[in-house]
Amino acid sequence: MPTILIVDDDPLILRALSRVLESGGYRVVTHDSGFGLSGVVRQHHPDLLLLDVNMPGLSGDGALSALHALAGRFGTLPVPVVFHSGLSNSELSLLARTCGAKGHLCKPARNSEILEMVERVLLDRATATGTEG
Repeated sequence: MPTILIVDDDPLILRALSRVLESGGYRVVTHDSGFGLSGVVRQHHPDLLLLDVNMPGLSGDGALSALHALAGRFGTLPVPVVFHSGLSNSELSLLARTCGAKGHLCKPARNSEILEMVERVLLDRATATGTEG
């Protein structure tokens, strides 16, 4: 069962996304800040990171930059990232490409959009690593 790490500062969003992904057959881990992300990734070894962009203190793109910077030093696993945010589609698309995210979802995303994006990114990852079904 693939593990999805959801990072968002809004508890309602965390609960809603968790329900959608759990109903899709995924194991879900949540975290409410960009701070400490590297430790959570090392602890849970998620297959995908669903990362909010606009969070207080440390934005999602800032947290992703820190995660990349610490990857070699602390052995953090490479994790595909999907940004989700209230930014416009064009802003979020540009940010995702700039930061190396595998995709993006504009809030509020439909349940089907969320599941389709997660399935696509996980399939791409499995194909790239030769671990598909």
